[in-house]
Amino acid sequence: MNGRARTWRWTLHRAPAAPEALSLLLDQVRGIGLRNPAHAAEHLLSLLAAGPYFDRGIEAELWILLAELLNQQDDITTGLTAVHRAAQLLETDARTDWSRLITLLGVSADLSVQADDSSAVEVCDHYLSVITNTHAADPQRLITGRALRAAAAYHRRCDYGRSQLDSLCRVASRHSPMKQMLEAGVEAMRDRCRGVLPPTPTRIPALPGGLLNPHLSRADPDFFAYRIWHVRTRGHHCD
Repeated sequence: MNGRARTWRWTLHRAPAAPEALSLLLDQVRGIGLRNPAHAAEHLLSLLAAGPYFDRGIEAELWILLAELLNQQDDITTGLTAVHRAAQLLETDARTDWSRLITLLGVSADLSVQADDSSAVEVCDHYLSVITNTHAADPQRLITGRALRAAAAYHRRCDYGRSQLDSLCRVASRHSPMKQMLEAGVEAMRDRCRGVLPPTPTRIPALPGGLLNPHLSRADPDFFAYRIWHVRTRGHHCD
């Protein structure tokens, strides 16, 4: 094991319950998780099993990150279990932690879409309701949430989802990363409905505004397209 790996393992198992320690830990896990999500998830599970090192809010944040790492391994079912555990921890806090709650709801919506959960549209609606009625109503986060809802609707009824994403695409800023993501999503919807074979993914794009990729403005151009192509849907499609 090289020195960097030893340092990371030590940090995971000895990190004090302090905000600066959490920030360092998240940075380390992000760096490793995007390259080797299985390795990062294994050590994060070890940390969570050996606790309690952190308060409930910080522990919830680690479960949210674990859910995203599991999603990177295409293990959506276990990822949703991790989301549920994070929700239980946040529910027990005396005060609502809006920042963590919004992150949790975003990850929950994303995984629900990918799982083609029957309640995915409702999960997305709840996410949108919360971010619309709090201080965190960031325009890019709202568009991301609405596009996830369009993807969820598409997997139920493709014409309805296409209409929603088309509308978002028309109002997005020209030449912006968000516009590129939306356009790729619209194209994926049209191609899938025409029966075009899906492209082979090289990775699973992380949720912009989540913990694995906290930057709303630095999203993978294929984020929405992946949520269209790589879902084994049970809904109505024209293809």
